[in-house]
Amino acid sequence: FLWLLRDFVVELRDANGIALNATEYMERALEPRPSGARRSAERNSTRAAIRSLFRLRSCYTLVRPASDEADVRRASTLDAASLRPEFRQGITLLRNRILGEA
Repeated sequence: FLWLLRDFVVELRDANGIALNATEYMERALEPRPSGARRSAERNSTRAAIRSLFRLRSCYTLVRPASDEADVRRASTLDAASLRPEFRQGITLLRNRILGEA
């Protein structure tokens, strides 16, 4: 299971400011939340299902494909040169990771 987060802007740090990698971030996101929050039972059920159904899981983040909002909306039609270099680099690393694990 690969959870891909595009347009990711959250700084990967825990509550104490310690850096996390993307998979650590995902694992924390999959931890149950206290009951009482709106729809917590439903959301915790989804988290539990992901944890039990996908024992091998990882997370990968990608920045926004373009800086301009109009370009983001039509990112699938842009040529590679119009995409942010960080996005292109992330796609290359993601492709290598997927092909390396296949």
